[in-house]
Amino acid sequence: MRSIHTGREPAVPGRVERLLIRADGAARGNPGPASAGAVLIDLDQPSPYDTDAPPVAVVARPLGIRTNNWAEWTAVVLALERARSLGASEVELVLDSKLVVEQLMGRWRVKEPSLVPLHARATRMLPGFRAWTVRHEARASNRAADALANLALDDPLRAEALERAVTTGPRADGPTDDALAVVGAWFDAWAAADLDRARALLAPDAILHLPEGSDIQGFEALLEWFAARRAGSGASFGYQVVSMLGGDELAAALLRLHDVRDGLRLEWEQVAVYRVAAGRVAEVWAMESDAVERPFQIG
Repeated sequence: MRSIHTGREPAVPGRVERLLIRADGAARGNPGPASAGAVLIDLDQPSPYDTDAPPVAVVARPLGIRTNNWAEWTAVVLALERARSLGASEVELVLDSKLVVEQLMGRWRVKEPSLVPLHARATRMLPGFRAWTVRHEARASNRAADALANLALDDPLRAEALERAVTTGPRADGPTDDALAVVGAWFDAWAAADLDRARALLAPDAILHLPEGSDIQGFEALLEWFAARRAGSGASFGYQVVSMLGGDELAAALLRLHDVRDGLRLEWEQVAVYRVAAGRVAEVWAMESDAVERPFQIG
């Protein structure tokens, strides 16, 4: 078990100070339909380590087509974001993924490129707590988080309603996420086709500056632009996040995009810079490199 103390002052009285987090990821196929589940339990309540202890908040989130390891890491990241929004000053992570535990403790390297941004987000958030620990337990102890992950796959609407319903305690005032966490959560929402969450993470007057010099402002305009791109390419337009870095207000992401035009598959990399204000993406600058044409047989 690892324990880290940062020496920060205690959180504001009245918030959920100490949280036990049980998190789990699921994928039906590897990759396959994936989801994240987590329970956040007040450590100051009676019997918090009981496997059926009532949570103060939960995560039950479909993630689209992902690997199991990606889902496991995303469950941890989403749970940490939720803990910060509740104002927790201490978190105790209990996970059934040996991989995530060992990588968080620094004993195992993060070799899979898709896991690097998730590892970076988690390790950036953890020092923000006054203290944190992580340990591995058998899957039987993690049945509540496992059930939530499966609920997100079987009944996404019910899972979403449960996330909103199971919330107690005051939320922190003002923005609680740094730019990296906000932008990462925004990418996750797009990947899961969770438009409500994507909209909530975007400022109403947000501006996207395109490489050709034009601007798109507002979520609906951005959604229309993305839909038009997909419609014009036979629904082939998409992207992959290669790496991310960031600080309190700015984050940058290296994206690998692909499209099909006139029977040719185009692939290119793009650096995008994001400005975050009040916990939302407020401005994006997209800078494309030259596209590479690749022969591609449609259908």
